Amino acid sequence: MGKSDVLETNKDEAIVNVKKNLQIFFENQEASILTFTREKRLLLEIKADGEEFSFDAQNYTLYIPLKPFLEEEVDHMMILFAVYEVLALFSNWKKYPEEYLHRMKSYHVEIEHLVLALKRKLKMEQLDHVEEYTDDRLFQDASAMIGVVLMMSDHLYRYLRVLALCPVYRTEAYQKQIQEFYYKNHFSWEHIENEKLHEKIMEGLVLQSIFGMDGCKDYWVKQFLEQSLFETNLKDFMVVSFKKMIRNESNLTTRDQWIQAFLMPRIMCVLEEEIQAMDIHPGSSQQKEGESGSYNKNSSLKQGMSQQDEEDLLQQLANEKKGNQNASEDIRKGKIDLERYHVNDNDQLLFQQVVAKIANQRDEMKSFWMKLIGEAKKEEPFKKNNELKGKLNVNSIIKNYPDFTEDMHRGNYRNLQIFDRYYLKPEARKLPKQIDISFVIDNSGSMEDEKIDIQRQALALSLLSLQDFGEYLKYNATVLKQRIEVRTEVFYFGTGHTILKNFDDRKDPAKQLATTIQSIVRLDGKQGSTDDGGCLKAIYRRLSSEDQKEIMRGKRLHLVFEITDGASSFPGITKEALVELQSAGVYVFAFKIGKEDEQEEKIFRNIFMEDEKNPVGMMVYDQLSNLPILLIQTAAKQLKKVFDRS
Repeated sequence: MGKSDVLETNKDEAIVNVKKNLQIFFENQEASILTFTREKRLLLEIKADGEEFSFDAQNYTLYIPLKPFLEEEVDHMMILFAVYEVLALFSNWKKYPEEYLHRMKSYHVEIEHLVLALKRKLKMEQLDHVEEYTDDRLFQDASAMIGVVLMMSDHLYRYLRVLALCPVYRTEAYQKQIQEFYYKNHFSWEHIENEKLHEKIMEGLVLQSIFGMDGCKDYWVKQFLEQSLFETNLKDFMVVSFKKMIRNESNLTTRDQWIQAFLMPRIMCVLEEEIQAMDIHPGSSQQKEGESGSYNKNSSLKQGMSQQDEEDLLQQLANEKKGNQNASEDIRKGKIDLERYHVNDNDQLLFQQVVAKIANQRDEMKSFWMKLIGEAKKEEPFKKNNELKGKLNVNSIIKNYPDFTEDMHRGNYRNLQIFDRYYLKPEARKLPKQIDISFVIDNSGSMEDEKIDIQRQALALSLLSLQDFGEYLKYNATVLKQRIEVRTEVFYFGTGHTILKNFDDRKDPAKQLATTIQSIVRLDGKQGSTDDGGCLKAIYRRLSSEDQKEIMRGKRLHLVFEITDGASSFPGITKEALVELQSAGVYVFAFKIGKEDEQEEKIFRNIFMEDEKNPVGMMVYDQLSNLPILLIQTAAKQLKKVFDRS
């Protein structure tokens, strides 16, 4: 191995260690981050090769770049400061996503004013008939100028909110580190000298809060920031006003009204003068097509997450606020059209009737799921040896006996490390990343109306309750230190089998609702014989070797639940499929409903209940009303084994 290879190996090891230590630090800070962002679903992941912050809105994951912090040892608290700055508006975004998404509409008067100024400039330069300068292009250029004002105002607001909620960063030591951090990321008075005046002014509002005014050498920037306003100056008045809004948790409208009242009239004069002084010629337009209102600086660390990431997150939050989670309620009110999924009004009505029947049982399960998640995130006590205080450790006394006798004369044992103490240690339970649950439902010719109705209730309770569980897991991803997906699918079997609901339907809320409805309302008892074995075989054949490895390693959990009113038409195939699934780590459990029949019971027992100590089947007989709660409780029992520490 050459010298360069050794250096590269050492570098890789160093990166791994830095990443590991940083991950541990963020895990220890999770309570603080949760308090700051008010978002339980948020996860932080470190990208070893990352240079910019990025955000996955779908999975609520912030990717933290490691490269900017590798050049020299950086205080982890300063990396946390950078994270706080990126996420400082998260709680505000969550409350007012639509307002942020359509924010530029509030500034249409200012934008139109700048568009007119640009048109006057073009006319003066005799360029008003040049094809390049369309109304859309001028609107984009004007929006970009206003975008600078809003982006840097938000930057100031973010910075002030971090200081307000995290007093440690107001100390002299950290203020100095913050200045160094900003300087290294090319954001200081020195680094903005060559920018346009309105950019320097807006960035100056942030810089004066970080560095003070001593480093500002631009006369016009000083004049603007220190202009008199209500017996103070503009910069101080803006800081005081923003701090008040932060204390009051004001909405975006309040902040924008302040900007429009006090900042915009002054900055608009600057923008108009800049337009008049522009050296304008074809090809000099500021914005590219489709970049309306964007403002991209060299350092993304300075600006936070990218504009696209921010818009994706706001759109995700807006969609949730509209109620994608409550799509069934929208169906009831006629807000969502599911005709394209072949779900008609009668299907929707029947679905709502079934949902109403299981509403109380579903509510009872919600408290169970929340308690189960609470058990999974409990801290566990562990014993730490040789502490300064706690219970005496005899071996430590013997080892430190000279010090012990000396301190005995003094009557002071406070500094002796001869005690043991129990601590509460936050320790994440090893949980599967994915929970797959398959429902195999009998739709053979022997199914009667009463059996069909109770199967619908059982299926509705399980599907909707597990959907609730999945939502709770998503919202508790931070405290569980991982994201867990809950996926469900539904098969009908009779003569052959049909899949009504796929695992991946959850990616489209409307489709998920449609296939859930179909799974419940399409039961009609018209599928001939009882070929459950073929259906179980199909589930097994779908499992790849990688899937089976993940199940065996605990990274994935797969449960299969069958409901049947008769014996298997091909018991040998059913038994073989059961053994195959069990050998792959899949848990299978079957329920037999309907009247007693000695021959059918014998076949069912031979397949699912031959192991009397650990049967994977249950006779429900004519006590059909028990089926819904038996099914969901059996699923809950298996999940409890994974999540519950007791």
